[in-house]
Amino acid sequence: MSLQLDTLAYTNRLRKLPPEHKLIFAFTTLAISLSSHPLVQMLIAFWMGVWIIVYAKIPAAIYFRLLSFTIVFF
Repeated sequence: MSLQLDTLAYTNRLRKLPPEHKLIFAFTTLAISLSSHPLVQMLIAFWMGVWIIVYAKIPAAIYFRLLSFTIVFF
């Protein structure tokens, strides 16, 4: 599983974005999520999922399998 995650990390379409932009985006969405209504939090989670599957071209099956691990942990 680790090798597959590494492969996805190095081959997705978001790899060319600078790390600073990704970090700023992550902190911004985290701040919005923490200070907003639960409906907004769900919309952000849905939007991020669409962004990961459609734009980054991560296969949906792999994304949902990884997401299921976090849901079980939660």
